[in-house]
Amino acid sequence: MTPNTYNVRFYYENTEEGTITYLDDQTNTIGNLPKSSKFIKNTEGKNEYHYFELMKKYEKTTEDLQRYKADFWGRCQELQKEGIYYQKYNTDFDAVELSFKRYSTRRLKEFPIEPVNYDEYFFAEKCYNAGIMYFDDQYKEKEVNCFGYDFSAFYPNLLVSKYLKIPTKPAKKVKIEEVDFSKAQYGIYKVDIVCNHPDFNKVFCYSKNGYYTHLSLWFANFYKAKYSVSIILDRNVEFNALVYDEADLIDSACIFQPWFDKMMEVKTKYKGNALAKHLFSSLWGALCKFRRKFLYDDELDSVDWGFAGEGCDFTLVKQKYYMKKGRPIGSNEFIDTHNPYKSVFGRLKPYLLALSRNVVGMLILRNNLASDVLRIQTDGFVLIKPYNNAKHKMCGLSPVEEDKTTGLILWSNVNKYERIV
Repeated sequence: MTPNTYNVRFYYENTEEGTITYLDDQTNTIGNLPKSSKFIKNTEGKNEYHYFELMKKYEKTTEDLQRYKADFWGRCQELQKEGIYYQKYNTDFDAVELSFKRYSTRRLKEFPIEPVNYDEYFFAEKCYNAGIMYFDDQYKEKEVNCFGYDFSAFYPNLLVSKYLKIPTKPAKKVKIEEVDFSKAQYGIYKVDIVCNHPDFNKVFCYSKNGYYTHLSLWFANFYKAKYSVSIILDRNVEFNALVYDEADLIDSACIFQPWFDKMMEVKTKYKGNALAKHLFSSLWGALCKFRRKFLYDDELDSVDWGFAGEGCDFTLVKQKYYMKKGRPIGSNEFIDTHNPYKSVFGRLKPYLLALSRNVVGMLILRNNLASDVLRIQTDGFVLIKPYNNAKHKMCGLSPVEEDKTTGLILWSNVNKYERIV
């Protein structure tokens, strides 16, 4: 076991109770605490304990906490050989974020990126911000012989793709009358897109608010003639575009390549190390988190808050009311108006996700696979017939066969299935 100079606890969440069950590394005792206890500071202003969450392959039991503890220190020993001290970070989230900063520090200084402003946040969050989620309902509750494929390290590879740019400065809101959708300026546009062709609709994700990145517009325009896609710029709003200056764009690889190279090296060397995999695969989720504040109604006077466009320090984005002990309780979610995301890379959010959908969508449509698609989920897809995946690449990426979605499978929906054989 690795000698440990930190106060470490391993835990899992009890969602309904709002608590955590933890195993103390030093005393080997089990306890329960409110979730907020993970952030208690000591007299020096540092976290009193470093909390690491039980990973998905483990059961939420005290026995598996013990098992995870032993596995954790073994994995830490491997990472230390590569100069990575996972246990020194306060949380798994910190380990991911700070490891990235460590290996990309020089690039971050060389290419400084200004904070994201509220206008950028507003337009970005009006887009469809997820991967493709499609399921063919004719296969619901049926056993189907399937062939599954996915893209390995999908988001990390896209972060160093030559097709992804990142703006280093904020955008500007504009009102435009015309736009060439085949080469729209980097940004987000208020557009109405309509298509009735089932093949296109399997892979294109519509924004319920009508906001699309230039990447999504390019995709819709590329298939406009083949699938009769209607794309109409909305001229009835005050600002129908948020655009970035070309001079402010850099390749995202300029920032992410050093981190990618190091993490790929470690992940390849220690194939069974779940911590190495976590450091590599979880970065994007860590970088796009919001800077939020949650307050009950009786706490609202503690901050300067208001509604969108009022210029207050915090902008109200969501309200929720529920009953607690027979009394109505109001919970309010605010976003930091001046710095909505925890990282400047929150600016990449709608563009990275749009690129991810373009990669999967283009591969399926270009290779005439749409009629064989049973399911698409972000970086993977399932077909009812095999195809020669080795022949096809998109943005330099080629899907590989996926064991867990290949074989005889009973399907319930896009997320729920049971492998029979």
